[in-house]
Amino acid sequence: MKDYKRKNRSVSQKVRDKISRTLTGRKKSADHARHIAEGMRRYWQSVPEGNNEETDQ
Repeated sequence: MKDYKRKNRSVSQKVRDKISRTLTGRKKSADHARHIAEGMRRYWQSVPEGNNEETDQ
């Protein structure tokens, strides 16, 4: 069995903030952005439109 550094999936908030700062502003390739957009379209097509009283007025 390999001995990995990570023993579990939990990460402290401090580490999450550090990762977030590092990835902020990073550009995605056009191909990757297209795949994200397609996935979001498929997702929102599967979500039913509810009857929301605020939008009915």
